[in-house]
Amino acid sequence: MLAVPADPGIVGGQSLVLEEIRTLLEERGWRVRTSEGWESPQLHSRLSRGHAFAPALRAWFHAAPVDLRRLMSRAAMPRDHFASLSRNLKAAERQTVREDFDVLMVHADGAPPGLCRLAGDIAAERKRPFVVLSMAALAEELRGSGWAAGRALAALHLGSDRAPGMFRPVEPARVTRAIFASEGWRAEAAHAGFPEDRAQTIYFGVPLPPAEPRPSAGRRILWVGRLSPEKGLHLLLQALPALRELLPGATVTAIAGQGSPPYRTLIEKLVRELGLGDAVTLRGPTPRTALAAEYARHDALFFHSVFDDPVALVLMEAFAAGLPVAASKASPAARLVRPDETCVAYDSGRAATVTAALHALLTDAPRRERLRAEAMRLVHAEFSLEAMGRSFDTALRACL
Repeated sequence: MLAVPADPGIVGGQSLVLEEIRTLLEERGWRVRTSEGWESPQLHSRLSRGHAFAPALRAWFHAAPVDLRRLMSRAAMPRDHFASLSRNLKAAERQTVREDFDVLMVHADGAPPGLCRLAGDIAAERKRPFVVLSMAALAEELRGSGWAAGRALAALHLGSDRAPGMFRPVEPARVTRAIFASEGWRAEAAHAGFPEDRAQTIYFGVPLPPAEPRPSAGRRILWVGRLSPEKGLHLLLQALPALRELLPGATVTAIAGQGSPPYRTLIEKLVRELGLGDAVTLRGPTPRTALAAEYARHDALFFHSVFDDPVALVLMEAFAAGLPVAASKASPAARLVRPDETCVAYDSGRAATVTAALHALLTDAPRRERLRAEAMRLVHAEFSLEAMGRSFDTALRACL
């Protein structure tokens, strides 16, 4: 199998999951070759570099429809961004043409725009199955989401030097099977026109640590994520002063991965203005293997997502480790975020609910124990690495 994963500029859970899928498939007899020779494009536009310093513009930008935000950000990207995307698309084409494969799989999220179209055409010429692994990207591609503007911008910046297939959406008829990381993303793709009979959901999986007793609850809150607004660290900091009035001594440890420099500036400003210097520890990235100790050392995880059916690795790992979680509200169909079953939920638009959720989690021992027990049961039953590997193996063999 030739697998073309996300661009190396994409960080966080996606790259971890892709490597785990590769390992799990190789354990089951697949020979997996991945893309090579890619470079990391510039991911932050001139707009994103400046918006943290203009509060009114920042508020308007984040309230705008997601497709409009993408279009504005793309329009503000420099020429080098489009040149990197074009070179990556050409590199993927060269490798795909020269390699032999039984199944061609592309991870759409983070791939150069047009790669799914290119891969689908090559697989069709060779009469081989073509599989798309997607989070939100396939639905966005099928909807267009500014792709016509992307083609125009690529032509403006690069002229005839651009890869011919840039910003050309995939033809659904070329896709043998699309595998989605959540039911929410599968439903979005179906709504955008992808045939439901060729779509399935395989949730991510996580390692299952041995069950260990937790110390008596304290007031230590953990946040883990990329420094980006959608990860919600600013919401936690805004709620922390009120929480500390109810629970003196409550602290936050933020383990922050690579993200937006302006957002880091905003977070550091909030810490200063709210007088939280003695309550907030902002740390750099931590290896995944070391996160287990952080889950054991803290008393609650604060989790935020903009997706209706979030499947973040940090959320699943915290559940598996028995760390109680306060999570942003999701859709009623969400598999992991189940208010008052697996976690305490809050409304990200109301700061008081963040304070209330964390206060309940840290003070109501019977409720906390019930939630963490159900969360651990769910992850062990449905979200293990073994379950993910078995499901991918079955899905790919069915395509042959």
